[in-house]
Order: sequence, then C-alpha cells, then structure tokens
Amino acid sequence: MINRHRFLLFRSTLFVCLLLGCLSSLWVLPAVAQEVFPAPGDVPLVPVDVQRYTRRRAGEQKIIPAVTLTPTACPFVYTGTMTLDCGTLAVPESRDLLSADSTNSLTLTYAIARSPNPQPQSDPVFYLNGGPGSHTLDRMGDAWEPRFDIFLPQRDIIFLEIRGISYSDTSPASDLNRLAYNSREIAADVYDLVTALGIEQVNLFGISYGTRIAQTIMRDYPAIVRSATLDGVVPLEVDMLADAPLLYDSAFEHLFVRCEQTADCNTAHPDLRTRFFDTADMLSSSPAVVNDVYDPYRNITVSVQVNNDFLIAHLFRMLYRTDELNHIPGYLEAAINGNYDVFI
Repeated sequence: MINRHRFLLFRSTLFVCLLLGCLSSLWVLPAVAQEVFPAPGDVPLVPVDVQRYTRRRAGEQKIIPAVTLTPTACPFVYTGTMTLDCGTLAVPESRDLLSADSTNSLTLTYAIARSPNPQPQSDPVFYLNGGPGSHTLDRMGDAWEPRFDIFLPQRDIIFLEIRGISYSDTSPASDLNRLAYNSREIAADVYDLVTALGIEQVNLFGISYGTRIAQTIMRDYPAIVRSATLDGVVPLEVDMLADAPLLYDSAFEHLFVRCEQTADCNTAHPDLRTRFFDTADMLSSSPAVVNDVYDPYRNITVSVQVNNDFLIAHLFRMLYRTDELNHIPGYLEAAINGNYDVFI
C-alpha cells in the first residue's frame, strides 16, 4: 500500500510545476529545475541535445545584444491600490556565446510598486517568486499587495516576470535555446534590471524557488545586494525534482498520522489515508470534471479536469497554509465524496 502511495506521489511531482504556473512554459522547467550546483563558469546540466544545438547554430553570427529598458503601460489587469509603473527589459537570451544563437534576444516585463513616501529609501525590495514557473504579475492584487504593505511606506517594490513566463517573451518552440533558461541567467536578468533602473543595491525577498535565484544573485552579483530574506529555502545544491517525492511522502505521512492520533479527527475521518489514495487511484483512471469554474486571469468560466495528479498537487500546496491545516482532513473527506470545489 505504501509503495503504491509513493508511486502516486512520484508521478505527481512533475504536475506540481504545472500547477505553479508552467502551463504556458513547459519547456522552461527542465532547464531551471534540474540544474546542479554550478560554479560561476559552468553550464547547468539540462536535458537537451547539445549536438543538435551545435549543428543548428553552426555558422551563425552569435551576438550578445545590449540591455534596453523601456517604460510601458502595465499589460495586466490590476484593481488594487498600489501605484504601479511597468516596463520591458530587452536582454540577451544567452549571455554565453557558446550556447547563443543569431537572434539571442528576449524581452522581460517588470512592475514597480511605488512607495507613497515622497522620499523613499534608495534600496527597494526586489521580490523573487517561487515555482519555478509561478506567474508574478498576474497576482499583483490578490496575492502580493497584502503581503508587501509593510514595505511600501519606506520603499518601492520591484517585481519581475522571469524569462519564459506569462508576460515575459518566450521563443517559438523551434527556436528555443533551452540552455539559456536557468537560475544563472535569471540572476543576470535581475542584475541587468537593477542596473538599468539606476539602482545601486536592493533588498532581495525570495520565496521557495525564488530563494534559489536570490542565492545565485548573492553568489554572482553580491555588489547589488544590501540584504536578502529567504523564505522556504531551496539550497543551490538541492535537486528539486529528485527530492520532491520524499518531501511529499513525509508531509502527507505527518498529516495522516496527526489525524489518526487525534481522537476527533480520527472519529470524523477514519482511515483517511487509505480512502484518500483510493480516491486518487480512481481519479487516475476516471478523472472528474468540474464545470463553470471562474478563471480570474482570463475573466472566463472553464471546465477543470480533476485527476490524481491534480488532487495530490493541490493537497501539497494546501500544506503551505498553516491557517488551513486543521481544515484539510475535512477537505479530503469532501474530495472522497466527490466534492472537489476547495481544490479548484
């Protein structure tokens, strides 16, 4: 039974990255998430055919284009109270001529939440989101504004949509240079944006995978870092995908054991572990469909397919919310009975 459960967790690991925002950029994930602890001059290990890239680029004129900052209107819908300035940053897709191609350009989108203080501190906060693959700019109102009101009285806050995600330009699949999508290049993007804005130092604030970017910035560009806050650290030497199944297993085991050892929970939700994984098994062969789900990003209603990967991945995300922990057994009971609303 446990082996079956662990197989489900292992298979669901890859799905988490889709859930966190990689749906629009599946090709980014392997290059970002499977890199190893690189020395400053090393090329991260990525699952690409290097010989194919070498053949395709043979004879091409390789260039490292100049970085260009352009203020623009914000491309996303925002209904919050912060004052936002947006723009684009044209950067090299690859800063390594060995892996660069003849186009080698990429356009990133950023937003700056302005402090209401007429004389804010000169060192803004630079927020680094998780994932890899989570959208940043789409969540300016519902997620980030309540979290950053502590900083705004004194400092601006900079948000960057990292390469390959949402409003930051992606290359067509046929032209994609996978070697250029990794933490080292993202760190260089942050450095280029900071310097292009004329800022000497920033206060890095990274969560989850964003802590890995922050550590890479601290390693490669220490001069721009005044301070760094790392929430949910992903060390540089950790292989995120390889370790994820064990993390899932440990977290779920803690949840189920806690319920079994708590009289009220065990009475209300007996044998929760087995019944939950039986439900996941059932959804693997016969996914459920929930209709009329509102998508706030596109302002439309959609149908959502709920399979075992979806269910397990959403449960894992719930475990991040300490205010929800006591409610999770009830949510699982609802899912076992065919109600998936809280997981959508």
